[in-house]
Amino acid sequence: MEDHDMLEAKKAGALALDILQSKIHYPIENGKINVEQIYDHITIGMYSGDLGPISQSTIDLAIKTVQDMVDIYNKK
Repeated sequence: MEDHDMLEAKKAGALALDILQSKIHYPIENGKINVEQIYDHITIGMYSGDLGPISQSTIDLAIKTVQDMVDIYNKK
């Protein structure tokens, strides 16, 4: 794995954890997280300066990670 890919994975992991801890992914409907609300919070965070520049691929990976974790939890 290249250094750039590793850095992207770390950023996506941190973002996914923040999304889960802040419960931004709610409400969950039909097993799907609230992606629109996640995008809104990321956009607000970037414009307010609370969140630095972040690539779309990092955001996509974070959202996929959150959805995967919800899927795993729902299988219990």
